[in-house]
Amino acid sequence: MSSWLRFLAALFFSYHLLAIAAINFPVENRLAEKLQRPFIDYLRTTAQLQTWDMFDSKPDDHKFEVTAFVVGANGQEKKIGPVTPGLGEVGGELRLTTFFYRLHPDAPEPAIFWNTYSARLCAAVRTAKSNFADVPPPYELWLDFTSHHLRTLEQIRAGGEMTEKWVSTRGPVKCE
Repeated sequence: MSSWLRFLAALFFSYHLLAIAAINFPVENRLAEKLQRPFIDYLRTTAQLQTWDMFDSKPDDHKFEVTAFVVGANGQEKKIGPVTPGLGEVGGELRLTTFFYRLHPDAPEPAIFWNTYSARLCAAVRTAKSNFADVPPPYELWLDFTSHHLRTLEQIRAGGEMTEKWVSTRGPVKCE
């Protein structure tokens, strides 16, 4: 390998390492903005400009439940588990809870996750046809999110209840 080619490769890898190092600064830091600015276009182009929420910090919900529903052509409604594949129930797994928070209608940019997830949910329902003998296709699906939202101390003192139940719906989506 020629010295000129080695120099270009070293220059590229140095730039790449600096870009990765810059993107790992905390977002709230002013220094991070200045360090990341020269690398933003490169990171977007290479699909490395991502945000991560490594830790689940949802202390505002005491309990979070997700239920999926399927309705057939005859209007028959059936409750199913929202976890694909297999249509399992949502347990207390942290990763599942975080995933379903991303599908919630109030989440930032939920359509990114919803479009892919709803297609997989439709595929799981079609695969499990034997479980839906009483619910003929075509199907319509949706999710109900039930949050048992923790109230503030002032609200608890005023109303006595520690949590407040909130229900949100995502969907429906037609499965052809």
